[in-house]
Amino acid sequence: MSKDLWQYNHIQFPRLLSEIIASGCLTEEVCDTLLESMDLESDELSELFNRAQEEWKGIKNMNCPPQIMLDNSCADDTMQETNGLIMGK
Repeated sequence: MSKDLWQYNHIQFPRLLSEIIASGCLTEEVCDTLLESMDLESDELSELFNRAQEEWKGIKNMNCPPQIMLDNSCADDTMQETNGLIMGK
């Protein structure tokens, strides 16, 4: 990632949330803690993560050089849906 892009919160925040999902570290316990601390319902938390993933996908597509996009290496094969991810509530 370009150092110029590193400075922009509107790029790095969706990236961070998408990478959290991709890493698999969102356990039921973590999700329950987030739900409680953020005073959210499970569908609202899922929506936030889905929105972040969609935002990050769009950012990557805009910043990916055309020759790389042709071979699909900028496509996010690891993108996971968060619907149904949160089991606790």
